[in-house]
Amino acid sequence: MADLKLEELRAALAQLGETAPKTWTRAEIRVRLEELTGEDLSKNVKSKHQDVSPAQQLTKKLNAAANRRKADLVSFCEQELGISNIDKWTMNRIQMEGLKRVLEITEGDFRDLVSFGKHGLLTYQELYDQDKGYCRWVVETAHERQEKSDFRLRRLARWIQKQDEEELKPESSRQMGRPILSLLQKSGYKDIQSTALSSENKDERLDALTAVIKELSAEVQNLKDERQPARKKGKDKEEEMPETDGSFAMISPQRVSTAKSSAA
Repeated sequence: MADLKLEELRAALAQLGETAPKTWTRAEIRVRLEELTGEDLSKNVKSKHQDVSPAQQLTKKLNAAANRRKADLVSFCEQELGISNIDKWTMNRIQMEGLKRVLEITEGDFRDLVSFGKHGLLTYQELYDQDKGYCRWVVETAHERQEKSDFRLRRLARWIQKQDEEELKPESSRQMGRPILSLLQKSGYKDIQSTALSSENKDERLDALTAVIKELSAEVQNLKDERQPARKKGKDKEEEMPETDGSFAMISPQRVSTAKSSAA
């Protein structure tokens, strides 16, 4: 907690509905925040801002294995993700299945990217704060279509529902367990806000989305190749797969490339 300034501590406390007396020191505000949130404030908080979610950690390891050898990728998926009988698959298909498995075995996190639709570049928390209507659509679609909807949409819907449940709890019980980082972000404190909006941060998000799109495109192509008989080159152009829902369209690589150029 030594990395937070007095103003940041006051901003976090204000998000919990309290105003620290002007005479309070940093230590006194720390104690009060610990009482309200139950969080150990002896650790640095700003360093947590650079941390990644559990899903992002596993995805990085998955991509690292894919950049080495197929044997390394197969071994990682079998040992870390519990996927078996994949030796004869292509590397792209293994990597895509691994990505899906990562999102299945990890809980949604406020730092995770939406990674689909018009809000694909936002994190879960940013989407929840900025567009409640879209959040309702996500939850309703996941409920109505269940197993037919995209696995990323269902995961996001579960996270949104948990946040809604928290909002319904009494204020006193909601405060316990709320991360200080989340409170600082909600306060709009300029240091946190500027970090979140930096061009470097945007580039990281765009790079992550580009990787996901590449993997999904490879998976679609692999499935087409497996389901259709061999054809002579130059004949029978592949038909594009129709979208199941216009509001749930995948972000195209071209849009990501354009957005990245704008961010730069």
